Amino acid sequence: MLNKPKFWSKPSFLSSLLLPLSHIYLLLYICRKFFFKKRKVNIPIICVGNITMGGAGKTPIAISLAKFLISKGLNPHFLTRGYKGKLKGPVLVSKEHSSRDVGDEPILLSEIAPTWVSQNKQDGAILALENNADLIIMDDGLQNDSLYKDLSILVIDGGFGFGNKKLIPAGPLRETPRRASKKIDFIIFVNDPERNVKLDLSSFKCPILESDIETILDDIDLNKNFSGFCGIGRPEKFFSSLKKSGIKLKFSRSFPDHHQYSEDEIMKIIEDANIEKSEVLTTKKDWVRLPENAKLMISYLDCRIKFHDLAKLQKNLNKILEIKSD
Repeated sequence: MLNKPKFWSKPSFLSSLLLPLSHIYLLLYICRKFFFKKRKVNIPIICVGNITMGGAGKTPIAISLAKFLISKGLNPHFLTRGYKGKLKGPVLVSKEHSSRDVGDEPILLSEIAPTWVSQNKQDGAILALENNADLIIMDDGLQNDSLYKDLSILVIDGGFGFGNKKLIPAGPLRETPRRASKKIDFIIFVNDPERNVKLDLSSFKCPILESDIETILDDIDLNKNFSGFCGIGRPEKFFSSLKKSGIKLKFSRSFPDHHQYSEDEIMKIIEDANIEKSEVLTTKKDWVRLPENAKLMISYLDCRIKFHDLAKLQKNLNKILEIKSD
């Protein structure tokens, strides 16, 4: 997927020009619901999703929730479609799989808990159940109506919000906030290190939990110079977090979201970094997409979600914890 077009951020002539196509998209989205027969499996399903195209922080949130639930003695499994992977599934992600097989996000998820890649969500959920999952965490899938969800969580990127508030392709919205508000149990708002956009969330009659993305600097020498690159939904968010962390960047380069890097692209970055006498940094999500020989020459920065109020998080997860205690 390409990075978000600039006109998705604020109203423009081009977004207005594309509005008729947005109306067609909405009609197709509504009609699609009639082709799905929603199925309920015998374990709870938590859906972590968003209503905009591109990254909002869903995967770090899903990982944080899984760790929290594991600490409560539960055995969560992840379920994802494996965007950009060639395997349609259902398949259990293993160490033998690459990002080209299953996509980048399932590789990260599988480090925390068993992860099923399945374009058919019902088939993946059934296999998770048969393999002793206590519950399922869907990474994305808020717009997928094939499974009954016990808890639906909306993740909002504070630096982007809902963009120009128009539906695809005139804007970034997969569905309108008003329509989404009917199925959301609570919102996790991910603060932006630079600034948060003004956002009207009055249509959502649900709790809002605030959080921050923290960069993990355990193995980083801040006295060195670095050069950075990434291919994520909002590259500027990564570069801003580096600067905020005190990392000195000689240059930064961005690629399309989920970009599969060629050896030539990586060697060019490494050569330019050598000229600048700097080491190369990227995100962990990008690092898993690198050619194997390039991984030895490039470091990654991992991140984690820090919730402002853990007690509030547990309170809003009690619905799931109570289901499992029955």
